[in-house]
Amino acid sequence: MNNSLSVLLKKYAVPAIFIAMGLTVLIYGFANDQDAMFKMSSVFLFAAALLSFMYSSGKFKTSLINLLGFVTAIGAGITIYLSFKTVNDTQNYMIDYKITRLKAEQNLADIRFIQKRHAEIHGKYAATWDEFLAFAKVATMDYIDAVGTVPARKMTQDESRFVYNDNRPVDKSMTEEEALILSKWSNAPEDLRNFRRDTIKVNMLKTKFGSASYQDNRMINGIGRFSLDSLPYIPHTKTKWKLETKDSVGADKSPAIKVSGVLPFTKIQGSKKKEEIFFGSLTSSETSGSWE
Repeated sequence: MNNSLSVLLKKYAVPAIFIAMGLTVLIYGFANDQDAMFKMSSVFLFAAALLSFMYSSGKFKTSLINLLGFVTAIGAGITIYLSFKTVNDTQNYMIDYKITRLKAEQNLADIRFIQKRHAEIHGKYAATWDEFLAFAKVATMDYIDAVGTVPARKMTQDESRFVYNDNRPVDKSMTEEEALILSKWSNAPEDLRNFRRDTIKVNMLKTKFGSASYQDNRMINGIGRFSLDSLPYIPHTKTKWKLETKDSVGADKSPAIKVSGVLPFTKIQGSKKKEEIFFGSLTSSETSGSWE
């Protein structure tokens, strides 16, 4: 009796444990609504456990077991392939998502910069994309043409008297404003003879978005070169950002703007949730971005 029990344990112990494990994983996968890859893997794990049990029992033809094993192996191979494909798709998704989000953030920041300049000049934001583009193509901005540096010294008593028209003590280093006033003095000191600070109007697109540092930063982040005509569109789509403006909000009657849109990539594994990104508000003059 003991010998028979010992033989049965040796014969069926491992297949039984294998079946218990396979059944547990199978039940868990379907009961907890795991993804398709997990469910498929649990099915083939349970099938392999059954084949092991059938083989150990010796009551089934070897040819049948080999056939079922062959079918199971093919299924397992397909599952492995799909698993690798899912991992690869996820990696590609993350790369596309990261680039799209970075480009969306940069483009929204650029739109905000141009719209703020529009509000400075016209007292309100451009209400349409056509108006926005037309303004951006001809807009100018202030640029400080700086020549010379502020001397690393205090003013003399005579210089202070010229700047302030009094005899106050000189106890601090010279400021840029003081240096600018002294540079226009008929008796200007030698180290300020060529000092100049002139505000000039320059082309906004060329100065702000055409600079080498700005373009290099875009290329480093992998978001491509600046394109004015692409700003109204959500990256990697043909859909325009939603542009909303109000000419007056709040007690101070300030203009308001909100530009918003939904990023094109959805989460893998069946999720349909999409991500909105925006800047501004229609209830205040706030222009901060959702990513900031």
